[in-house]
Amino acid sequence: MPSILSRTGWSRGRRKRAPLPPSRLAVLEARVAYYRVLPVREQDELRGMLQVLMGELSFEAGTGLAAVDETMQIMIAAQAGVLLLHRPLSDLPKLETAIVYPGVYHVRERRRTEEGVEIEESEERLGEAWAHGTLLLSWEDVLHDSTHIDDGRNVVFHEVAHALDEQTGEGDGMPLLADREAVEAWSRAFGDAFEALQDDVGHRRRTLLGSYAAEDPAEFFAVATENFFERPVSFQAVYPDLFRLMRDFYQLDPLGWAKLLPGAGA
Repeated sequence: MPSILSRTGWSRGRRKRAPLPPSRLAVLEARVAYYRVLPVREQDELRGMLQVLMGELSFEAGTGLAAVDETMQIMIAAQAGVLLLHRPLSDLPKLETAIVYPGVYHVRERRRTEEGVEIEESEERLGEAWAHGTLLLSWEDVLHDSTHIDDGRNVVFHEVAHALDEQTGEGDGMPLLADREAVEAWSRAFGDAFEALQDDVGHRRRTLLGSYAAEDPAEFFAVATENFFERPVSFQAVYPDLFRLMRDFYQLDPLGWAKLLPGAGA
């Protein structure tokens, strides 16, 4: 993967997890609920990861937002950092720019109907992850997700999961894995879970992940990531094999802090 040059001119070879200034730590402790439930070791690493991301991510205000202040930057970068813990800095996904909108934003999409007619539609979005390292985020949702950490929804987790998925060069629900054995195990568990969800959605059965996750493997992985962290007890019950593989991939076990989640991690 090519190197990322940060806005401060760092290269990946010179990255450091610098100490977190007290002003940033105060925001992290007060505004990012995930920081408070992480084990002490992970809290320490997240402080360093936050410094890396704050140094490398360029933040831009989308239409309707005056500016992305430092508090907003910390809240976004810290949540992104949760998914990147225990990874060598050289293995981080490509993340260069976060464009933040005040809330739900609209994009124009072209699609072709079954009759072959091309039409243009306006579509509401909460977030996007582009292959060249750009995240688009709804601040309203980032703000909600910073404190509501047991509802199965986290827009930063969702989009960073897409960025991790894209590290293989293709967003197909299979991120970079350790070895062939891990790839084969993931392929089996992920494929079975995705097919089961599509069948449940097709028969209008109630599901943990919802119909959006059934659209394609990339969305399944992103939504599964949200629920792995936010509803670990329920996620393990429904997808035990996939839970184990995602625990290995993220090198975190949310069951360890599930009792601290407002909804007991269900």
